[in-house]
Order: sequence, then C-alpha cells, then structure tokens
Amino acid sequence: AWRPACLELLLELCTAGSAPLRAPSIRLVVSMAAGEGVAQAAAVDQIAARAHSHAAEELEAALAAEEEEEAARRLPLYLALCNRSPSMLAALLAGFDGASAAAQATVQELLPGLLLHLPMEAVTEVLLAQLRGEPDASPPLAAASPLPLLALHVLADRATAVGGTVPAALTAGVLGLVSRLGPHGGAYAVPLLPFLDESQSVAVLPALLRLDKGDLTEALAALAHAEPPPLAPRALLLQLHLLKPEDGERGVPLKALIDAVQACINEREVFTRAELTAALEEVVQLDPLPLLTMRTIIQTMVNWPDAATAVMGLLRTLLEREVWATKLWGGYVRCCSMAMPLSRELFYAMPPAQLEAALASHPDVKQKLVAHARAERGAVPTAALGVLGL
Repeated sequence: AWRPACLELLLELCTAGSAPLRAPSIRLVVSMAAGEGVAQAAAVDQIAARAHSHAAEELEAALAAEEEEEAARRLPLYLALCNRSPSMLAALLAGFDGASAAAQATVQELLPGLLLHLPMEAVTEVLLAQLRGEPDASPPLAAASPLPLLALHVLADRATAVGGTVPAALTAGVLGLVSRLGPHGGAYAVPLLPFLDESQSVAVLPALLRLDKGDLTEALAALAHAEPPPLAPRALLLQLHLLKPEDGERGVPLKALIDAVQACINEREVFTRAELTAALEEVVQLDPLPLLTMRTIIQTMVNWPDAATAVMGLLRTLLEREVWATKLWGGYVRCCSMAMPLSRELFYAMPPAQLEAALASHPDVKQKLVAHARAERGAVPTAALGVLGL
C-alpha cells in the first residue's frame, strides 16, 4: 500500500538540488500517477491529484524564480507530467509572458525536448487554444509571445525531419491568427511556410513584409528553398510585384517590398536568370505596371550581365506600352543608358519629345548616339537624327 508521507518525500526529491536524486524521483512519481505499480484505483487518483497539485505549485515558483538554476530545478516534474497529460502545457504557455527572465530562458531551453516527444495533434490543440485566447487588438510584433513561436518552430522542424507535414488544423489555426493580427501576425506564419499551398502563401505575403528585414529575408528563403516550394520562384516574384505599396498601419511598406524583391534576386541558386526573366516577362504585361518593375529589371541586369538580350526584349515591350506615360519612365531611361550600346535601337525608337528629354538628362548617351549616327546614318530613323541635330 502507498503511504502519503512517502509520496511527499518523493515530491520533495523531485526538486532536490542533486540531479541524480531528482531524475529517478520524477520518473517514479510520474509512473505512480499513471497507475503503474499501484494496485488500488482510488490510490492512483489520490497520487495523481497530489502530484499534479505539487507540480503546479512548483511551476508557479519556477516562473517566478530569479535564477535559472532554481527554475531548472523546479520545472522538470511539471514537464514530465506533461508527457502523460499534454493539456498541462496550457498553464505553461499562459504563464510564460509574466515569468521572470531567468524562468523564460529556462523554459525555452527545456521545452523543445518535451515537444519532440508529445503527440503533435495534442500539442496542436493546446497551442491553438492559447493562440485563440490572445486579445483581439493587434499587439506590436515585438510583443508577440516567443513561446508559441518556439513551439511552432519545433513542430515544423519535427515534421521536416521525418519528411512529413504539420496537422492541417495547426496550419488553419495559425493562418486564422495571422489574418486576425493583420500586419503583426507574420512571425507566426514563418515556421509553417514550407507547409503552405500556393494560395495560402500568397495570402500571408503582406504580413511577412511587416517583419524586420532579417526575418523577412529568412522567411522568403524558407519559401524559396522548401521542397517543393509552395510558390515557384517566378510566381513568388510576380506576387511581390502585384502587391501595392500603401501608407498606413495595414499597408505594405515600399521599403519592405524593395527588400523582399532584392532578397529574392540575391538567392541566385533559386532565382536564376531564367526564373527572373520569366517572371519579368509577366510583370511587363501587367496593367498598371508595378512600381518596382524598372528596379527589378535593373537589378536583374546588374546581377546577371548575360541576361542583357532578355532585358532588351523587356525594355522593348515597355516602350511599345508607352512607358513614358508612367512613373517608370525615369528608371526606364536610366536602364537604357546602363545598357548602351545594346539599347541604341530603343533610344532611336523613342518619340522625339521623349528622346530629347532622355538625352538631356544623359548627355553621355547623346554623345555615343551622335557618333554612331554619323557612322551609320542610314540605320537611324529620321526623327531621331533630327533630335541628334544631324
């Protein structure tokens, strides 16, 4: 028969200063609370109730601990009981934000080991309940609780390690949270990016663009390097160009949009010359033309000099679409000037008024065109010759 006094002694040993004493004591308490080696059902209920009560007290003390050593001594019993009762994670998640810095550091160190062994569906249920319980008001991203984020990362890494996926309920719940938090929800989506489908990936892009530059770069890399990627590289670039920069709390910051496109271009193994030019071929057909069109074309030319022929085709399409009537004209002229002498024919094809204005801002280009026109006058349109003074 079990003796309450013996159980109390075991519970004391579960938080002893000596790790060799703590570990076997915790194993014994957990097994007894589960009914292992205890013959009487009533006794099992009493043992379990006392063990859980004591563990809850130790959790409260651990979360208030000012030293990591104390937190590390008080937490293991609670975490061990979570192995048998995953619903107990709720109290840990709920108490984390108000915990001491030492306790938070200890929890973040110990929790991943626990989550690697718990049933993923059970963790998902607890985690989603915690996320749904957050206030409706969107908090600043920096205030988002790091523990749910850590849990999401652990579950995602666990699924990736075995070539699997995360529960559909987790994906749906997190995407719902991202939608509710708006621009401040992007961090919650990052761990699950490799498991999203194309439409889900497109839906979270605006929230991702509210992340810090470093986090945004990592998020886009996660999308690009997923196997298979939820968005093909050219599709991701196209979707970024389709986003419209706006002012205000819920808009897409222009600077973030620029950083996102540049981050993609920098991933040369994924965003190859062929992927970039294929995406741009779609971009230059959009109406209206996206604001970042010329910047992306210029960066493609800079990063992939051998894409010059394809770039000339893009510039020709833009000229046919009367790009001079848009905000992109300055960037267009700059790009043509950078592409000389390949872009000579594009300058010659400009309407006289636009050619004159372009050459006024790029006198070096005018000198080169004049020299070429003098040498090959028959190949230059009459209107262009007039602008060149020939």
